[in-house]
Amino acid sequence: MLERVAMKDEEAFNKIYNFYCDRVYAFSRRILQNDFLAEEVVQDVFTKFWQYDQLAEIEDLYLWIRALARNQSLKILRRQAVEVRAGVELAKTWVEHGDLLNDQVSYRETKRLLDKSVNNLSDQQRKVYFLCHVEGLSYEEAAKKLGVSKNTLKTHLKAALKHIRKDLLAGDRLTAILCIMGLLR
Repeated sequence: MLERVAMKDEEAFNKIYNFYCDRVYAFSRRILQNDFLAEEVVQDVFTKFWQYDQLAEIEDLYLWIRALARNQSLKILRRQAVEVRAGVELAKTWVEHGDLLNDQVSYRETKRLLDKSVNNLSDQQRKVYFLCHVEGLSYEEAAKKLGVSKNTLKTHLKAALKHIRKDLLAGDRLTAILCIMGLLR
């Protein structure tokens, strides 16, 4: 029979297929726990059987077909494991990327609103804000650098922050509130 299949005799192939297909299906179904995948194994096994050039060398056809079914089933299980791991990693990446993207958008929007408001300050208020909140100078250092008293500096800074809060709240946005909370520190 194998010699006939080797010569591409479809009738001989069909006889072997009909005799073994239910066994291959049941065997692979036990391993995979999935009807569709077990059918896929049956198709793969018999496709390889039909294409195999050295059929005459097979001593025990059932063991050879069973080994093919086992190998195909294990290959599918490995592929599924890789897909699951990749899916988990992809989901983590999407969540992390989504959070990062949201953070970047919020940061850019907050920065844009803040920059716009700072640009609307008077020259003296802008200088005071820049020295204290951007450069991080102490009140004493900033007052000395501007040649004004510490109290004058505080007055300008207080007015600047009040103006910025007012501008940001006018937008009625969550980013404005977050920005203001940062300005209150």
